[in-house]
Amino acid sequence: MTATRKKDQKETMHPLLAGCVHPAEDDAPRWVTALRETAADSFAQTGLPTPAWEDWKYTALRALDGMTFSRSRNLATMPDYTQVFDLPDLHAVQILNGRLVQNAAALPAGLEISALKDVWDQEWVETALAVPGNFSTAPLEALNAACLCDGVVLRARAGVKISAPVLLSFLHGFSDGNDVMLSMPRVLIVIEEDAELVLLEHLTGRGASFSNIVETVIVHKGGKLGHYRWQDEDAQNGYNITTTRLSCFDRAEYDGFTLTTGARLSRHEIFADLLGSEIRCIVNGAYRLGERQHCDTTIKMGHFEPRSVSKQIYKGVINDQARAVFQGKIHVHRHAQGTDGHQLNHALLLSAEAEIDAKPELEIYADDVKCAHGATAGKLDARALFYMTSRGIPEDVAKAMLVKGFLGEALEAIADPAVRAAFIKIQDFEEERAEDAA
Repeated sequence: MTATRKKDQKETMHPLLAGCVHPAEDDAPRWVTALRETAADSFAQTGLPTPAWEDWKYTALRALDGMTFSRSRNLATMPDYTQVFDLPDLHAVQILNGRLVQNAAALPAGLEISALKDVWDQEWVETALAVPGNFSTAPLEALNAACLCDGVVLRARAGVKISAPVLLSFLHGFSDGNDVMLSMPRVLIVIEEDAELVLLEHLTGRGASFSNIVETVIVHKGGKLGHYRWQDEDAQNGYNITTTRLSCFDRAEYDGFTLTTGARLSRHEIFADLLGSEIRCIVNGAYRLGERQHCDTTIKMGHFEPRSVSKQIYKGVINDQARAVFQGKIHVHRHAQGTDGHQLNHALLLSAEAEIDAKPELEIYADDVKCAHGATAGKLDARALFYMTSRGIPEDVAKAMLVKGFLGEALEAIADPAVRAAFIKIQDFEEERAEDAA
């Protein structure tokens, strides 16, 4: 290929791909190189999804057009960020702009946490990540794969029960220039047979950033994973897209919860495949939005085998000109007899300009099932507000109490008691921050 042709290709390349040039000393294994090339070709043809795509009809990524992106190579200085989860025992791991820069000081036997580039030549990592899937329908995953250079790999070995939670702190942004900091971490979480783990994620940052995270989560036979996330990126300049691909096998238990308070625009896509029987899969969440924030939660829950339970319950509070999107689907395949699936989204609108778009779906091909879905949206209960103010409670305090109680129902569903208490404290902090902003 001539130098002129290479220059022409670079000039016509999508800005997001142009920011994903890999250094010559990368030394990636063959499967990584092949995945990058396949993904880059796919993304070059599709580009970013638009509202013309059915799954993206409520969320537009036009704000990313015209941005200049950069990827930080200088990871020597770690920003001083306060620990937010008030838990006595915690294995803390820090990832700055997509790269693991600080591992937990000491890990218990049976728990492995590594930078992806340190283990991507191992066969079990290749088996989990080398399958490209259909990149043409998942351009954000294609973009992540095209830019694949690092990430985090976590494995709980068979039969091990990890008593203390693990915290993955994803720190994004912190750019000193005018460029938008680009972060493309790849995360692999494997819970082997009969292993148990509680995993926390804190996604945060200050300054202009675009984070495109792809997670593969595998819970093997009899494994248990509590997976709790707080998305708290810059509400003015942060953009976060997270794609979670979850696979659960016989008797696996997955308890998931996401609290969204940050980012100018965020979207969390969850593709959960229940590939065995007697699985319990909980995917809950809460969101609190203000100003012009946009939060999109899209869930596709697939039941493939008999007698499994899934629940999706999301509650949100939307103020100012903020907008929330909830798209949830339960797909029960023909062999999944005895399925119990439940899905619900409740939204509380605190201003006349706040907006919620909800699209709950059921697709059922089995006969013996118990499935339900629904969505509601409304204002604060006027009768409850009148009752409280008539007894001397100031109106702003009464409103705050009602909002806290509304979201509190979602937080109370977190299975782990210590994590539940930590998220309740975070909710109190967010309540104070909202009052200060008002």
